[in-house]
Amino acid sequence: MTPHKTKAATLSDSFNTRNNETRKTMYHMLYAKGPNANRFNPIDWKSGNQVINKMFATMFSEENTAKLREDLPALHEANPGWTFELRKCG
Repeated sequence: MTPHKTKAATLSDSFNTRNNETRKTMYHMLYAKGPNANRFNPIDWKSGNQVINKMFATMFSEENTAKLREDLPALHEANPGWTFELRKCG
């Protein structure tokens, strides 16, 4: 007869199996700082506005981040005085 596993041990085993099988996707947010601003704020890509609450900021997947990195110089040229950064957000 096999020993009975506790519910916690079963959950732990399934969690470890899932983590070994899949890789966590990395996300990034676009941050911007205006000409007279002291700090960077995240951007809502759909509206093009800076947001205070990160809940409303757009998160970009790894594929979209690669495309956005290529477009950053164009963003800087189109918006003189503004500074843009891509930051990891988990």
